[in-house]
Amino acid sequence: ALYPRKVDFKGRLSIKILEYLACGVPVVSTQVGEAYMLRDSQAGLIASTDHDFTAKIVSLLKNPALRIKLGKKGKRYGSQFTWNSLAASYSDILNRYLHE
Repeated sequence: ALYPRKVDFKGRLSIKILEYLACGVPVVSTQVGEAYMLRDSQAGLIASTDHDFTAKIVSLLKNPALRIKLGKKGKRYGSQFTWNSLAASYSDILNRYLHE
């Protein structure tokens, strides 16, 4: 899966990346804050430049063993995030800011 975002939201939770990981799909991302999930899970590749982004895509295409390895790591990482756990964390955030 590709996550070519150019705007950095400074580490917010990306549902899109979580969905990719939970499905066991390796991810190639730009160097944005949301990519912390790829570093934590070791389930994707983070590119520092446009050229590097393309090179990482090509390397995944040419290496099925790496795709499988990253996919398994992603699935393991993504499985800890259920819709119920995500809803609870959003609820906590909303309660904190709406009651100030």
